[in-house]
Amino acid sequence: MSRAGIPRLNPVFTVALQIVEKAFGNEDPKVAIALNNLAFLYDAQGRYAEAEPMFKRAQTIVETVLGPGHPSLATSLENFTALMRKTGRKAEAIEMEARARAIRAKHAIPNL
Repeated sequence: MSRAGIPRLNPVFTVALQIVEKAFGNEDPKVAIALNNLAFLYDAQGRYAEAEPMFKRAQTIVETVLGPGHPSLATSLENFTALMRKTGRKAEAIEMEARARAIRAKHAIPNL
């Protein structure tokens, strides 16, 4: 068990990431999802230095493949924002958060 009673499933998620990469290629949105899941696990374990490159790579894949205005990019930015705040990088977090909000606003359904 790791900190906070979270089991260390990293090898399982790491193998899952490798399988997804092999099946779909390194730049597929499914790879971004797997990266994000593994990054969340590292984040929950307080392993921020290991989580950050995974959040970054997931964000890059989503932005490249789905586009800079896709709602999935907003989710990726929001996930990364949480890590930025935990690691004391408030200015970066604010910038990412604003970008995510702008994407969300663009896709919001107006009240009828």
